[in-house]
Amino acid sequence: MKKRIIIGISGASGIPVAVEILKMLESCREYESHLVISESGKVTIGYEGGVSIEQVEAMADYVYENRDIGSAIASGTFRSEGMIIVPCSMKTVAGIAGGYSDSLLLRGADVMLKE
Repeated sequence: MKKRIIIGISGASGIPVAVEILKMLESCREYESHLVISESGKVTIGYEGGVSIEQVEAMADYVYENRDIGSAIASGTFRSEGMIIVPCSMKTVAGIAGGYSDSLLLRGADVMLKE
């Protein structure tokens, strides 16, 4: 079984870093990537990504809708090596720190901390 890494993209500057991480994971056969992008992250990709949302999503093995709080990555039974949130907006940092899990990205981070 491949090792799982969850990638979260939120609406802060730094989309090229997320793209590079996805490219690295894409070339590493022992890992599979699970991607969730916030709505603000999608807007930011449009501004600074140099790539489309569809191109970013195509780099991941699995893509989840941020509104789908019932997705696999929202459960402690979903085993992974961890989660990388890049770029990570201050709103996302505050949500994680405050336990305010109103989206899949935040719920996934909450589960990672719990596990």
